Amino acid sequence: MFERRNIVTAVELGTSRIRVLVGESSGDGLQVLGRGEAPSGGSIIKGEVIDMDRALELLSEAVEMADESSGKMINQSRAVGIIVTNSGISSLQSVGSAIVRSQDHRVSEDDITEATRNAQVNHLPFERTVIGSFDSYFLLDGNRKVSSPLGQSAHKLDAYVHVIHGETNRIENYSKIMQDVGFEDNTYLIFSGIATTMGVLTEEEKRNGAILLDMGAGATEYVTVYNHGIMGSGVIPVGFDHVINDLSVILKLHIDTCRKLILDGTLAAMSARGQGFIELKNLNSATVKIPLGSFEKIIDERLKETFTIIKDNLKNQGLFTNIGSGGILSGGAALFPRTPDVYRDVFECPVRIGKPFDASGAITELESPRYSTIWGALKYCDVCMKSDELQHGGITDSISSTIDALAHGIQRTFVNVFKSIKI
Repeated sequence: MFERRNIVTAVELGTSRIRVLVGESSGDGLQVLGRGEAPSGGSIIKGEVIDMDRALELLSEAVEMADESSGKMINQSRAVGIIVTNSGISSLQSVGSAIVRSQDHRVSEDDITEATRNAQVNHLPFERTVIGSFDSYFLLDGNRKVSSPLGQSAHKLDAYVHVIHGETNRIENYSKIMQDVGFEDNTYLIFSGIATTMGVLTEEEKRNGAILLDMGAGATEYVTVYNHGIMGSGVIPVGFDHVINDLSVILKLHIDTCRKLILDGTLAAMSARGQGFIELKNLNSATVKIPLGSFEKIIDERLKETFTIIKDNLKNQGLFTNIGSGGILSGGAALFPRTPDVYRDVFECPVRIGKPFDASGAITELESPRYSTIWGALKYCDVCMKSDELQHGGITDSISSTIDALAHGIQRTFVNVFKSIKI
């Protein structure tokens, strides 16, 4: 009898690209077996599926491509993740408590499970659906903050849990398209920002604190972490396409001209050479000479505005603290040289480019910020698969043992897959 292989699949419906990644989990880690991509073709805007038929057609092409390159492995997937992002996503901090009843008053796994489960009793309105929840931190006796309370002495344990939720109707669109393409079993919804943190953050950054910004074409997600806990998250419907649109409107250039200047590196190369002007045809087909500084000012202003909104959100929530590791910038916008500079100026902290650093396998061209989210989602699916196996084996209450033993270094407080939503 052949042993069943541990195949996992991740799907990303982005504003610019639809991506599918297939991997296999083994004792040597997670290996990438296949990849498929297709342009979104306007079927997805800011994380919203606006043309279901066209999106399904393009997703089917990407799935078929990934299936072929993986050696027809997709139908053996034991966990499939669909990345979710749109302007309807929000988050809240929930608190649950448990009385430590053991004679020696040492916190047990059962106490942790009870406290985290009690944090979920706050019901959302019917039009909202929980996408996932993640441990932030714990309080012992109301005053001692810890990331792992197991074995510590206390009379009362409070669990602070970060809950991410979205509009039910929008979430159902993701569920429907996954079912239509043939993924019906063991399918999970994964918030894009969480997937990216799993794809690019180091253990040191998770421990010392960091702010991740993932700026794609249509939206920007952000996540703050500290001491291996998710402290805050959000999404704003502004991405690098808005930068390109600003250039087109203000400079009266065709949007395709502006997009090409950005994406093919022409603008960055001219700036690096210290070139003063660029000649282009405007919307009236007349040749105009535009100062390079005009491009730079427009780009910087839009990026500054976007990052300032996120910074203000974090400050208002009291989350602009404990960022010892600084900022991480990922997504396609990270490839444009001015983006990290503006991020650094706005947040006043060191910034690095986040990209997959531990991806391996037959598909090796994943070392780009564009693949941070899809790679992180594949890792998330790996954890979900192994957690499901323990649940089916009868271990349904030991959250920490599941993650600590099986998540390949991902801390229990960093992702709690038992509270992920399964389609």
